Amino acid sequence: MLKVLIFASIFSIVFDMILASPDHRKHAWIEGAAIMIAVMLVAGVGSFVDWKKEVQFVKSRAKSEEKNVCSVLRKGNVEIVHHNYLHVGDIINVEYGMAVPVDGIVMQATQLSVDEAAMTGESDEMKKEILKVCLNRLADKQGETGKDGGNAMTKTHELPSPLLLSGTNIAGGEGKFMCLMVGDDSCLGQIIAKLIVTPEVTPLQQKLEEIATDIGKGGTYIALLIVHVLLFRYFLEGLSSRNTDLFGGESPCAPETKNGEVVKNAQG
Repeated sequence: MLKVLIFASIFSIVFDMILASPDHRKHAWIEGAAIMIAVMLVAGVGSFVDWKKEVQFVKSRAKSEEKNVCSVLRKGNVEIVHHNYLHVGDIINVEYGMAVPVDGIVMQATQLSVDEAAMTGESDEMKKEILKVCLNRLADKQGETGKDGGNAMTKTHELPSPLLLSGTNIAGGEGKFMCLMVGDDSCLGQIIAKLIVTPEVTPLQQKLEEIATDIGKGGTYIALLIVHVLLFRYFLEGLSSRNTDLFGGESPCAPETKNGEVVKNAQG
């Protein structure tokens, strides 16, 4: 809309200066300039408001992004890395209250427990241990109840798990785990990918868009045609009545003067 107004103001200034009489040419630019100034004020105020909103958004986002970092052991060095830049094979330190950013396997655990309600719906906290400890606990449980496990094996929370799932929270303890899945391949990434719904354009919307495009093009063509017709009419009427001089001289129909007095026609 602002582009249209700017074009209209320039168009008004140019044609008002061209078509105005010499006496009014000094003031012919005022109307177009007023439109231009109004457009610049509106654009300036709107741009300033948008800039302030963008600054506030960047600040709030920066504060939220401060929490999305973790301590990572990579190539023998401990680094603070954002969740979006974690790589497979990174050793990530976990502690109480931390949100697990990626899928991985536990390498070290000290009374580590995880709240997996967001993923499994289970309200009970799940204990986490390294793979060797988990296999030993499973072997002991099978030795007590038999190879089939019996009813006791139905209580999965009695056995620890070596896997950490993205989207879960550390409910207690601390430890380290190796990153195995990141991005869309992680559990949280797969859930987010399924939640993304691509809006489908219906045949009615397509038809309405085509009609709106045709109306816009038709309006533009008609406006250009009207401008050309009016200009042609102006010059045609001016030339036919000899009131328009294309070379910038005096009007042919202007009365002759001598010493400030109008010379009367001899026939009059």
